[in-house]
Amino acid sequence: MLAELAGSGAIPQLGDGHARIGASTPGFRLSSPGWTHFATRDLELITSGDRLYDLVREKLNGKLPTFAVRLKAFVDCYLADAERRARARFEGQDDPLITADDWIYSAFLPLPNARIQLPPKSFPTPSFVELSVLFWTGEIAIGVQLEPASSVIGSKKRNLEWLQENWPGFTLVELPRDRFSQAGDEFPVELFPDALTNFWTDVEMPQGPSLSGILESSLTG
Repeated sequence: MLAELAGSGAIPQLGDGHARIGASTPGFRLSSPGWTHFATRDLELITSGDRLYDLVREKLNGKLPTFAVRLKAFVDCYLADAERRARARFEGQDDPLITADDWIYSAFLPLPNARIQLPPKSFPTPSFVELSVLFWTGEIAIGVQLEPASSVIGSKKRNLEWLQENWPGFTLVELPRDRFSQAGDEFPVELFPDALTNFWTDVEMPQGPSLSGILESSLTG
């Protein structure tokens, strides 16, 4: 996923492999349009709320490299924790129209294998910061390194240091090498800002995943 830092007033954009982040860009959530690219055949598979959520997870896992074991374990663990937290917070509330499962899609979207393009005016040649995962909440960016930043060498380390110094809204979370080496690890909630884990706090009404790609396309042969 290529992420571009845009100036204030930039048009919010989230695509299959590209995101533009500016001061006015809303947070990227599982419900955000632009990244799922559901096809008509996907709609035929959605027979229940559980199946819809499974399909969203499949779409996200499909964006991960085949042999990225730790990255997949991290993403799976994050989604499982978000699902658990949403159900713990909203289960049993007396609302006939909104269920706890509706809130799951408000969880922030993990952008895997993120490459943040640094401003060209500050760098003579195209320069990037590489992260295992990037989250954008609308106010802060949270970068995740599954390898310690100390292991990053040369220009990549200098680029990361520049980003940390020049983007006040950026937070870096480094995870030890023994975390997410296999499935089954618990999500390290204590390492992440509350804005990520309590993702529902600024949401008035939960929305499901965007099906606009399907609804705007022709359903005839």
